[in-house]
Amino acid sequence: MIDMMGNTTFTNHEISARVVALIRQEYTLDSEQKISRIATGSLQGTYMPSISEKQSITDYQAHIEACIKIGADLAANNNLLIAAIAYERAMARIAIDPLDNAEYPDYKDYKDENGKTTKNSALLLDGEQRISAQALIDNTGAEVLSVAGARLKQREAEMVVDIVA
Repeated sequence: MIDMMGNTTFTNHEISARVVALIRQEYTLDSEQKISRIATGSLQGTYMPSISEKQSITDYQAHIEACIKIGADLAANNNLLIAAIAYERAMARIAIDPLDNAEYPDYKDYKDENGKTTKNSALLLDGEQRISAQALIDNTGAEVLSVAGARLKQREAEMVVDIVA
């Protein structure tokens, strides 16, 4: 389960490890290998499984499919959380005053003794970050906006509880 209100995200490797752990809760590596040998022998026509072995294969396949679905759901929710966090960071970046604002005189472009204007690197970086953040915001889908909105409501509710307490 991915905590959509938290900030903990996972790598694909970590999600795969979770799926393997789910499989191992039901099937040890030894039992998995035994079922695999029985299924392979059956498919190749070199082994005739018993009724209980056939049921074991069916149960194992159902468990694997369920674990794969859980893994896919985890990955989808994880990607959604990653996108919501990126959206929140972009919104926070846009909320910061631009460096070319009059309140930041140290971040103006400057001229050398020949009158050549040089762009301030901090000002350029600020502009690039703003453009990137705005592009991310503009391209954010409805599902991500919904998660980000729910996360914001949760934080606001927590702030109210802290103030009341």
